[in-house]
Amino acid sequence: MVAPSWEPGSEGPGLKSIACTIRLRTSEGSERLKTVQEQLEKRCPVGNTLRRAGVKMEIDWQVTFEET
Repeated sequence: MVAPSWEPGSEGPGLKSIACTIRLRTSEGSERLKTVQEQLEKRCPVGNTLRRAGVKMEIDWQVTFEET
């Protein structure tokens, strides 16, 4: 068995931060978009797992509003 090169409890391997871009085209209003953003951050299992692990998340929302 190979011993890890880091001590348990210290900062070891793994993600420190993650950045993502969400590109969205919508005809919904800005209030509806705000609700979608809040619900996504609240309910996304991947995002929640990363946050609980202490990973800093940066989300860049690039939204194009279309007229109906």
